[in-house]
Amino acid sequence: MRTHIVSILSILIATGALQCGFAGRAQAEEAKASSATVDPSGTIHTPNGILPLSPFISDEAKAAVNAWLQGQIKAGGAEMAGSFTRCGVEPNIWDADVLLAVRDCYLKQKNLPAKLAELRDIYDVDIETRAIGGVETDIVTPAKGVEEKNKHRALIQIHGSALYLDHPDLRKIASIPMAALGGIKVYGVDYRMAPEGRHPDALVDVASVYKELLQEYPAENIGIFGCSAGAQITTWSMAWFLQEGLPVPGAISINGESGVYPWKTGDNAYYNGAFMGRPLTGVPTRPTDRTRDHYYVQAMPDDDPIMNVDSDLERLAQFPPALVINSTRDSTMSSAIYLHRQLRRAGVDAELQIWEGMPHCFYASMLDLPETREVYREMEAFFDKHLGMDPRGE
Repeated sequence: MRTHIVSILSILIATGALQCGFAGRAQAEEAKASSATVDPSGTIHTPNGILPLSPFISDEAKAAVNAWLQGQIKAGGAEMAGSFTRCGVEPNIWDADVLLAVRDCYLKQKNLPAKLAELRDIYDVDIETRAIGGVETDIVTPAKGVEEKNKHRALIQIHGSALYLDHPDLRKIASIPMAALGGIKVYGVDYRMAPEGRHPDALVDVASVYKELLQEYPAENIGIFGCSAGAQITTWSMAWFLQEGLPVPGAISINGESGVYPWKTGDNAYYNGAFMGRPLTGVPTRPTDRTRDHYYVQAMPDDDPIMNVDSDLERLAQFPPALVINSTRDSTMSSAIYLHRQLRRAGVDAELQIWEGMPHCFYASMLDLPETREVYREMEAFFDKHLGMDPRGE
């Protein structure tokens, strides 16, 4: 069972943070040319030094992270290259044809339907797919039924995608364990992404589902969570809801990313870059040339108020309680720490939880680890603490 769960990890790692697409040609070439290796124990060896597995993670996590590292180094040495490397394509996140080709190649390689079938062997849920607010949505319900305390509650899940990897099964991967372990109904949204969509299409789609659910649930009884690009969309959606005059939900969980724009690079991105095979002097910063940006946001002005919400304390003050989840081997950890501080400065009830020694969005892929179940327990407890229960919203 562990082997196929670890295989799901590589899907989410590559479908993860939107920032991972910003490496560009230079970083991919750097990664390929590096001399990084990983030994059988999971210790990374680079010109910058060595990085062993953390002694503070479970034995199960050590095995899973080691397996992921072996694949990462062999694939070119950097999570920054991700699906492009595996498909033998030069990274080009601003070309629609390339994005479609990589999407088709990578998702075929991963055989998601088979992975989903294996996942459902672990968690017993019922899944219904239908249009909500005109947007295709998966409704995942625990087979044993929704817990009594959650009868009038719901969660919206926004899957990771790097904003171009699109497949019906991707939006089920985190919804299934959350529904089963949390005893709650979870709605997975099929939002538009590149190259079919551009900002703010994903936010429009999330809002459409949310507005429809508001006819059944009070806003304070709804929670929203997402991993990676899904975390970015979660953050941006709060600003979008406020702009559109919608009430914010009862609580949100921002996992494995932050929505901080323009994807500023903090300490952790440099540390992780240095030990994923790139020379320390060559760790990348985000491009400032707009023509090099991700296809999804290519036409967006730098001062877009939605994506710059992290610097607007007045607007952040209107956010609901927020749980920010990240891990030390996720190159987005610094931006998550920064967003948490900004939320606190704005007076928002925000919690930051960091997992030691784990990679990007591990909870949505390493599904049989003790650390994974801790993440879901923490999310369930946070939503249970902050979501309303009254069907009338009183």
